[in-house]
Amino acid sequence: MKNNIIMKKVFGLSIMLLIIVALNSCSTNGSANSNNSNSNWNGKLSKIVIQSSAGPGSYSINFFYDNNGRLIRYYTAEGGLMIESWTFTRNADGKIVGETFINTSQNYSENTSYNLNANGQYISSLMIPSNANASRDSVVYYYNGNKIEQTYTYTSYRYGAWSYYKKDRYTFDNNDNIIKTEVMDNLSNQWTVSNNYSYDSNLPALESDDDNLNSILCTHNNVLNQASVSYNFTYTYSYGSNNRPATASVMRTYTSGPTQTENWTYYY
Repeated sequence: MKNNIIMKKVFGLSIMLLIIVALNSCSTNGSANSNNSNSNWNGKLSKIVIQSSAGPGSYSINFFYDNNGRLIRYYTAEGGLMIESWTFTRNADGKIVGETFINTSQNYSENTSYNLNANGQYISSLMIPSNANASRDSVVYYYNGNKIEQTYTYTSYRYGAWSYYKKDRYTFDNNDNIIKTEVMDNLSNQWTVSNNYSYDSNLPALESDDDNLNSILCTHNNVLNQASVSYNFTYTYSYGSNNRPATASVMRTYTSGPTQTENWTYYY
């Protein structure tokens, strides 16, 4: 179960980083593809359909918004069946204060609550899993100005004592895109780079109007390359009249595995 949870978190963070969140809202004036059944807000991202060389079928990522046009849910589906979903709870100021993750195939869920200070900055979070044998996670956020520069993660197995798990650090470019993530090596006590990113100059597929915890994962532009010691992902986009991605071709190259290609289609 723990390995599956870790895979879920990696997938979730990849989705958040590569697809979703820009800190500042942007106007929309037309769309690349028209399929707005998931949204009551014209021009917002409704769905991404992904066709992968790793399998004969395709899967989708579906997005939903509240009456103010703020993201409240997205889920992945394959063959018409939901695989995983993320649902957000917001406070009166529109900031995310809760998140529920569900994996339908494993009958597993996680509930995360977020604590904010008087200035509306995120200071900590607590994740509680539905499986009592899984680990709870608690994250503490540290800022440099208005950006989350570091996070400390603590874990508690079977509701036992809390122990330090890891420390992450984030570097941003002038557009507030995250360009480097680092993790502290607990043995050498040195920072090691876990990911490097580069971007285009176009608007991201999903707009957001709130400055929230996803500032550590935000993108104001679209990721062109994501690289680590074990893989290299490259993205090539076509853009619609709204200056946002219409399609993307994704090549995923691994040091210990076959190269995979994906074709993404964005619907607004």
